[in-house]
Amino acid sequence: MEISRQNDISLRLILFKVMAGWFLLFLLGFFSLTPLGENSKEKIKDQAEFILQRQIQNYVAVLNERKPQYLKPIKIKKDSKGDLWVFEATVPGETRFYRLSSSGGLEKNYFFKINLGAANDIREVDFCFDDIDEPYFVWLEHDEKFDRLKIASRSFPATLVAQGPAHSLYSPIICSDFPYSLWVFWVEVKNGLSSIFYRRLIYGEWGAIEKIKTETSFPMLHPSAQADASGRTWIAWSAYDGEDYEIYVACFGGSSWSGPQKITENESCDLFPRLISDARGNLLLFWVRGAEEVQFLCLELLSPKSVPRPVWSSLSLPVYYEPLIFDKEIGIVFQGKDFRFSWIKLNSDENRLDWPQRPARRSSRLNTGNTSSQAPLFFPGRDDDAYIAFGDSITTGIVVLNLNPEIYYYDGYPYRLEHMLKQSFGTGKVINEGRDGELTFQGLSRLDSVLNKYQARYLLLMEGFNDVIFSDIPVETIVFNLSEMATKAIRAGVLPALATTSPRRDTIWNQKFYRDRYIYLNDRIRQLAPQIKVPLVDMYQAFVNYPSEDGGLLSLLSVDRKHPNEKGYQYMASVWFEEIKSFPFPPKNLRIYGRDFIWDIRFIRLFGSSLPSPFMSGAETPRGNLIAWDINPKMIDLSKLAGFYIYRKKSTEADNLYVLIGMVKDRTNYFDYQLGPSVSYNYLISTFRLDGVEGPCSGPVSR
Repeated sequence: MEISRQNDISLRLILFKVMAGWFLLFLLGFFSLTPLGENSKEKIKDQAEFILQRQIQNYVAVLNERKPQYLKPIKIKKDSKGDLWVFEATVPGETRFYRLSSSGGLEKNYFFKINLGAANDIREVDFCFDDIDEPYFVWLEHDEKFDRLKIASRSFPATLVAQGPAHSLYSPIICSDFPYSLWVFWVEVKNGLSSIFYRRLIYGEWGAIEKIKTETSFPMLHPSAQADASGRTWIAWSAYDGEDYEIYVACFGGSSWSGPQKITENESCDLFPRLISDARGNLLLFWVRGAEEVQFLCLELLSPKSVPRPVWSSLSLPVYYEPLIFDKEIGIVFQGKDFRFSWIKLNSDENRLDWPQRPARRSSRLNTGNTSSQAPLFFPGRDDDAYIAFGDSITTGIVVLNLNPEIYYYDGYPYRLEHMLKQSFGTGKVINEGRDGELTFQGLSRLDSVLNKYQARYLLLMEGFNDVIFSDIPVETIVFNLSEMATKAIRAGVLPALATTSPRRDTIWNQKFYRDRYIYLNDRIRQLAPQIKVPLVDMYQAFVNYPSEDGGLLSLLSVDRKHPNEKGYQYMASVWFEEIKSFPFPPKNLRIYGRDFIWDIRFIRLFGSSLPSPFMSGAETPRGNLIAWDINPKMIDLSKLAGFYIYRKKSTEADNLYVLIGMVKDRTNYFDYQLGPSVSYNYLISTFRLDGVEGPCSGPVSR
């Protein structure tokens, strides 16, 4: 009996537990059919975003674990369901497009491998989703003769969108604004100028190639496009405004583009814009702002009352970044030597930095000098024995001892060159104004402050080494930036010397596309120097031709095979010095003799056969001013010396009114007899070379 009672009790307990379980399941089912409250919805949304955050964080960790020798920029975008998709290219011909799994890797049912054509060098791929989440891809193909821009999808075969000569097409992007409408934008170089072009695909029909119109003829770069909540397409880009690079936007209103709106106006360099929309359809604009020592990632909501605010700062902020909008936060994947991932809260002051609202533009440019057809390089007070070494890490002087972990120190060419100058000239100062990792955009932006900071007479300009590895920077824009830097220096009374980039023999050089860009850039620098009439130092050729019996090129490079070693920097200093020995230094000991002198034998003894022709012709003694000078003893190499220019102005006139009145060769004096009555004149003398390079002026002397 006792056993039966115990069994009965056990059965009842089991039955009770089963019934209670079914009752709980019923309650859960009932409430699952009940509309969720706002708090519950918010929790579900937060949980979904947490999963997405974890996906990206895991993916970044996976990328850093791979440690590829060279990884092209990744593209991460969300489809309409909120799923994260990644386009990835490690080397040409190896591309993948897949949805992220919770672990950060590709899912087993990844979308597909993309075969964009292994025959040509594939670069700069972008993608977007249409209204049914069909992905469309655009990319560039490069060969020795042509650049081709193409588009494709799973159901849409590869189609040619645009074509141009090699090194003419850059930065393709694609966006969708409403069903069956796609926009493709790109940068195209024509006649040395980079502009933004586009084509629109509507209901399967391509429109004509058109250009985003602006009021200036300066370079336009790095387009980014996005549709807003109303279906209007916006485009943002960076463009030079005559001083530095600023951010602009324009909107397509249905039939035409609005006039460009200037978003930034400051003394910093604003580049690499990214347009994205939030969950409400508001457009957010990101860009990189380069200040003197720090780079900022800036954010602005595109509205009339918006004010740009920095959201991230770093001493070496990568220019490759991918922003992703979530409900309350922005996720940003930064790509440099490694990958970083950061979250920024919207509507929060936590990430705000102390930055002025709409910083004022500089009040005026540096001295613009003479407005005549040929102006003298005249800026009183500059030190003729001082040089500014300006450039990137090749100028700062990084010497790499080890790659993993990276160990390096600084031992560059500037102080070595200074030692050579002092040995040969007795005096000399070389100021190291290199910046590690600098691009020519940033150099152009900071050059004014450097020229104002120092009173050096000469600028040793070697930059562009870093720009080449960014395939979306046109070579012609690099050349434009170098030309603008040289122009700014000349306006400030500084003679620039332009160098080709030093060679590299690392994994970048082994890729034909980048190797072609380096070769093309150096060819263009060799063409630029004589065009703007500045000294050229062919550093690339000097390194490549280094004697094999002394170790050849590789003996001059660090273990990373891109930065010189100590031997390389010593050689670099000697290459600079070889050109400096033939600089058109200003004449010395400038003097003037009165216009009312009487001709006698003393002047024959003083000047001999080098007297001006009016004295030697036997004609009546002319009245005028005789200016004389000596060749600068720092011109050790006279093989390039061609002659001297003579400038004049009335003593009562402003310094920017000097005009060229004469030129002499084979003598160091000039007789000016075309004078006004009772007028005092000031004179400047400059040296010029056979290649047309004119140096700084001596003077003034007056009489």
